[in-house]
Amino acid sequence: MFKDAIADAEAAIAQAQGDQYVTDREALISSTDQFSSPFTDPTEGSFSNVLSDDASTYWHSTWQGGNVSNHSHYFNVALIAEVEGDIQCFMRRRAGAYYDHITALGVFGTNDESALEEQTEDNWTELGTYDLSANASAGQTVYSNALTLPQGYQYLRFYIDGTTNNRGYGHFATFQLYKLTIDGNTQWSQMGDAATAISEALATAKEVDLDEVEIEDYNALKAAIEAFRAVLADPSALATAIAANKNVADLVVIGDNPGFWSEDSETGQLAGTLAEATAYLKAGSYTQEQLDAYTAAIQNGASSLMQTANPVQEGQWYAIRFDSEENYEKYQWNKANAVNNTLGDLYDNYMAPANIEEDELVGFSQLDEIHLGQAVRFVNEDLLQEMDQAAFRFVAQGDTAFVIQHKSGLYLNGTGTGTNLSLGLSPALFNVQAVGLGKVIIKARNLKGNGFADDDLFLHAQNVGHSLVTWTSTELSTNSALFIEPIDEGDFDEGEDVAGEIAMNVKPNSMQFVCYPVGFSVEGAELYAYQGAISEDEGANYAFNKVEAAKPGQPVLLVVGNIEDFEADAEDEEPESITITPVGDTFSPDPLTDGGVHGTYAYEWVDEGTVVVGGGKIAQAGNTLVLAEGAENTDCTRDVTANTGYIVYGENILRDASADDFDLVIFAAKPVLNGDLNGDGTVDIADAVSVLNIMAEDGYSTTADINGDGTVDIADFVSVLNIMAEQ
Repeated sequence: MFKDAIADAEAAIAQAQGDQYVTDREALISSTDQFSSPFTDPTEGSFSNVLSDDASTYWHSTWQGGNVSNHSHYFNVALIAEVEGDIQCFMRRRAGAYYDHITALGVFGTNDESALEEQTEDNWTELGTYDLSANASAGQTVYSNALTLPQGYQYLRFYIDGTTNNRGYGHFATFQLYKLTIDGNTQWSQMGDAATAISEALATAKEVDLDEVEIEDYNALKAAIEAFRAVLADPSALATAIAANKNVADLVVIGDNPGFWSEDSETGQLAGTLAEATAYLKAGSYTQEQLDAYTAAIQNGASSLMQTANPVQEGQWYAIRFDSEENYEKYQWNKANAVNNTLGDLYDNYMAPANIEEDELVGFSQLDEIHLGQAVRFVNEDLLQEMDQAAFRFVAQGDTAFVIQHKSGLYLNGTGTGTNLSLGLSPALFNVQAVGLGKVIIKARNLKGNGFADDDLFLHAQNVGHSLVTWTSTELSTNSALFIEPIDEGDFDEGEDVAGEIAMNVKPNSMQFVCYPVGFSVEGAELYAYQGAISEDEGANYAFNKVEAAKPGQPVLLVVGNIEDFEADAEDEEPESITITPVGDTFSPDPLTDGGVHGTYAYEWVDEGTVVVGGGKIAQAGNTLVLAEGAENTDCTRDVTANTGYIVYGENILRDASADDFDLVIFAAKPVLNGDLNGDGTVDIADAVSVLNIMAEDGYSTTADINGDGTVDIADFVSVLNIMAEQ
């Protein structure tokens, strides 16, 4: 216990004496061209990756010839000018790799440029070893010890002197050298009497023989530690906040577009807070309260700064563009995720509806060619015949949320991580947030405001297929950071208005329930709203009335062709096109249940006996109504897909109606309701009397055996009464 107290005192003193918060780091490597090595593996990894923060890309020394001894492989760094003093290296480990992480680098220096081409050490001076043994696992980062260069050196060589498996070869994702400069005071130097007291207490404790420790010795040291820790502050959170946001002001770009800042934006306030907090950190004299106050001020200021960027304007047509290759080179961002050798690079590509045909992107010349369900991709400007194809507008849904509508009239949907997005009538909610340099990230949620996954998802340009997907990335250097640019009126070929009329491929002579969050009307087909079921002896008449338009969230029956010509066993025909037109800018977050018909926005199973459209794939376009058999009794063809609906027979029985009262009546099977002994579509006192009559005759009926115990008795009578009570 006394030994532990001594260790505690030493740890507290070491924390106070740490100079990491008053050490400035100046990066010495600005280009990957400064690296060279004769040992770069020819097929795996290159130096072009090592200044990015992407742990999935890396440099690897050659390994295919087998193991080599330590101090065989090396790489060189040519600095811009001679450097001396304290130099430290930083390394980010390669992601997904379990072996051969570098743990030690032997460091050599020279000013003879020709020595870079020599594989001997004749013209090199040994300077020491960088210890990189900490965090030696995939994706981790490590700072080495500092080496003091006694004189200036412009060229440095780093030998792989140790790896996690000691096979002589190694790899890393990121490598940087820093020149260290002490600028400020350590906390220890400013602690005065508190530092003196803990030093004296520790010295006294170390003079005590551990075999002769008295309780008074322990209590004296413990009291000194508690007094010292009471005034010892932890500046780590403030240092982290300063490091994370010190360049935020540099991200501010003045302009009119969304994601830019107006000339009168308050960027100076954060810069002032950062300068003040940095001076406080370097002073070394802290209180925890003040450290925490500066930390909160910086974090809130950075968040507020991004929120003061220009927002999108409702009603304005915008093009959404991927970043330029010029910026990728300027900021040394990893290019791997922007490159596609088949379809071309993503640089300066616009978001637009497009397909891939024979390994080529194909766009559209007219808005009316764009169908419901069309995929959205990133295409080169040369592929856009007019900017109509790349035009999107943001329709407000509250203070900060929008749905995104394409000029065709269709809306951008949202879905799970990495899934291609398309245009349809089931919009997602989107929030636009500036991330700097004029770029934004666009967060996707469902209409209820809930995420599509556990992590937040954002629109993302995927190099594979040039697809628009959702992804978790938010960094400025990733494919989620995009530009939003207004489109001038003169750039449109089809006027400024939304097209509105949209092509929808349908099965000829078919019907299907359709249900969308937005209201809509159709041409080339008819819409019918369900009114209820009329019970008949052998089935039921399912009654519908024609409607001009569906309300948001309302499930309606879409009928294509003359229903009298429908044949349940008809062969599939080529799809035909009808026109569907969105109505209004209001949306229903949930599908409606309307008079016994239930709408769906997502795939789901329905209960046995539920009435769905059949005559093709169940619950999709068909030409009759059938009873679903339930998930436990059939295969996956008996599901209900997204944006459709189904009837629950017992919820709306029309007892005094005639088939002649309705615009459309479809005769089909009806489910057997538990307790409905007389088959009139409801459970009532007549069914309870039927149970009593069977009991009186000592008879049996499967419909009367409610509990399935093989007899009809008082328990079944009670079950009917319970069903009646629950209706």
